[in-house]
Amino acid sequence: MRCSHQQWFAAGCSSWLWFPRILFLILCQGLHCTSVLTAAEPVLDDEFVGPFASWVDVRTECGALGDGKADDTAAIQKGLDIINPANAKRKVLYFPAGAYRITQTLNVPRTEHSQTIGMGIVGEDPATTSIVYDGEQGSRIFYYSPWYARMMRLTLDGRGRAKDAIFHGKPFATALGYTDMVFKDVEFGIEAGERDGIAECLVLRCKFIRCSKAGINIQNFNSLDWWIWYSAFEDCHIGVSSEYNKGGGHFHVYESLFRNSAEADITMMHTSYFGIRHNTSLNSKAFFVAKRAGNWTDKENYGASTTIQGNRIYDPIDAMPIRIANSGPILMMDNLIRSRPEVQKGPVIQLATPNGDADMVSIGNTFTVADQFEVKGRLITQDEKVVAPSAIPTELPELPGTVPNRHRRIFDLPAGASAEVIQQVINEAVKLSSQRPVVHFPPGECAPAKTLTIPAGADMVLLGDSIMNGSNLNWIGADQQPMFLVHGPSHAIFRELYINCNKKAVGVRVDNCDQPGGRVNMQEVWMDDNPDPGELYIDGLDQTEVSTMGCGFGKITAIGGPLAQQGQRKTPQVLCLGHNSGSRDSYELQNGGSILMRDGWYEGGYRTSMRLTGKGTFTSDNGTVAVGTYPDRGDALPDRNSGKPAIGIDDFQGKVTLIGLQISSVDPARPALIKISGGRADTQVLLLGSQFAPSGYTNEAPQAKVVVLHNRQPMKDLGTVSVPDQGNCDPAFLRDMLAQTRAARLGLFHQLKLDVTDVRFDRAFFRNGARSIELLSGGR
Repeated sequence: MRCSHQQWFAAGCSSWLWFPRILFLILCQGLHCTSVLTAAEPVLDDEFVGPFASWVDVRTECGALGDGKADDTAAIQKGLDIINPANAKRKVLYFPAGAYRITQTLNVPRTEHSQTIGMGIVGEDPATTSIVYDGEQGSRIFYYSPWYARMMRLTLDGRGRAKDAIFHGKPFATALGYTDMVFKDVEFGIEAGERDGIAECLVLRCKFIRCSKAGINIQNFNSLDWWIWYSAFEDCHIGVSSEYNKGGGHFHVYESLFRNSAEADITMMHTSYFGIRHNTSLNSKAFFVAKRAGNWTDKENYGASTTIQGNRIYDPIDAMPIRIANSGPILMMDNLIRSRPEVQKGPVIQLATPNGDADMVSIGNTFTVADQFEVKGRLITQDEKVVAPSAIPTELPELPGTVPNRHRRIFDLPAGASAEVIQQVINEAVKLSSQRPVVHFPPGECAPAKTLTIPAGADMVLLGDSIMNGSNLNWIGADQQPMFLVHGPSHAIFRELYINCNKKAVGVRVDNCDQPGGRVNMQEVWMDDNPDPGELYIDGLDQTEVSTMGCGFGKITAIGGPLAQQGQRKTPQVLCLGHNSGSRDSYELQNGGSILMRDGWYEGGYRTSMRLTGKGTFTSDNGTVAVGTYPDRGDALPDRNSGKPAIGIDDFQGKVTLIGLQISSVDPARPALIKISGGRADTQVLLLGSQFAPSGYTNEAPQAKVVVLHNRQPMKDLGTVSVPDQGNCDPAFLRDMLAQTRAARLGLFHQLKLDVTDVRFDRAFFRNGARSIELLSGGR
């Protein structure tokens, strides 16, 4: 969620360059599968709601026929032009079931800042609703330039004629969502990054079928933070890549299925950081291939901090399904690789650069052959296993399908409704809680002056039309009061809403929300980061799991409950999966609280991205920490010569594990710093596989257990060089410090009982709130 950011990248030339930052149910057809376990498609506790009268219907209003014969190009373009302007009163274009034939590219331009913000393109169901390309060979279905926008529930069928289903245009974009989409018979399903970059994008439950080059291609150094979840890639040349069109940027792939990839499931070229976690590969040529850019010399040894975790790789055609030609550092954890029977001996994993300087740590992986590694550089292996191929059945993932439309009872609010009117409608809806009613906020603004209360035992959806420039709630009430108060335990979903706390209110407060098996999940939730950071504040939760997917917050505070204070909580209090932030001291732990951050980007004018001083457990597994000073921010920023560290660990009681961080400063006069201080003997720190300048690292904690292991230093014109290890890293210590990130995994959303908290935020924007979301174990 950034518009003018800067960061160093290895751009693939002879110097560092400065860039702006801003299911299928599949039966195993392989010859060597011993057995196949297929699960029925899971029933998710999620659903689609719509359409609404406030949406633009491409048929009834724009004249599209959707019969697969008529040319619907002009009608669809008419609908796109209605929702495109900055001052558009309606922001969603809806496609009822049908096959919409087009003969020219559909154009979604952006020529001014506020244009396209918050727009939505929504189909009835991808199984019944498609846009079918019948134009010139090699063109595109969509030329697409919106931001804070969503596209969902459509099939984009290129019929072997379209080059791209989605081609992202020149302006920088952020906060894009693709959900329940099918991309088929094109060269590229999604191409991201024509000029300025496309960052912070969530791809959820999508299918990519017969993409002759790549399902998703990230091709710009400012196209970053693409988070790909629960998606299927079938018969593609490459599933996800950053190598085409000179490449650049990065992505992260979770819980997805790859089948029959002709070259590889995942490839990358220019370096950044990558998280490849809990995916399944079946009968593909290779799983992960990291290539060298064609314009690198043999002296250039750039590295991509990469975590490859929990993947299941069945019967790859290549004997070496993982090949990495950059310097890493690479962390391999808990993967399973079943080689084909004719492969009797390794290597299975190759890490090799021309100068032979690279780093890998491998722990807890399972193979079916010996001599698994060919690593030119430093290698640590621990707790690896070799088993017979027959001991590993093919287990396909439980990929969710398109969520249904259950046609719930809708309570439509009038435009500009007061707090009293909104509360009356909520009260009426609560009477139907067993039927999950929907309270719909129409386009426009309402200004609550009183707290809106959802009682315990409720089960309802509060839904707007758009995350921005759509359904806006602007608080005009008293200070420190919540705009929404959810009494737990209850079920509530906040979706497509803009919540302006006006520097007074708490956005949403959920009390009494700590029950065994409880959950609070956030998908594509954004909060202010500078200068008054919006905060996710968790106090006393010992049992409810809090998770985020593809979000951006100013700050996260996690305060442990009684179990956490006694060290008895085994899972992280907050699990952040794909995240960005830019505030001072973005994380705070107290009383045994715990945060696990995966694949996160920190970039801000503040000098300190994190300062840990309390008690708890903190893990950051893969990411960027880029600090510095931006001009024209006034007194909100600290003095540029304050000397505070980017990462400060000061008298911290507990464990801090920092994995795969690229730590730098956008201001060369202020190098990034890592400082560990204090006199505690119960401070434990592991700095593993990160990239930083050793001159910026200080350990002033003589009693602490601190280990610096397999890190690398960026070097101008050379890439990276290895940093000497420090401290004693025995196997038990490494196992213990990696335990939090090895164990944590986000489960699918199955239905919970009403006496257990289930609160979800799906595409919500919180503005001007010192506390955007509060989650409390007790009442208030």
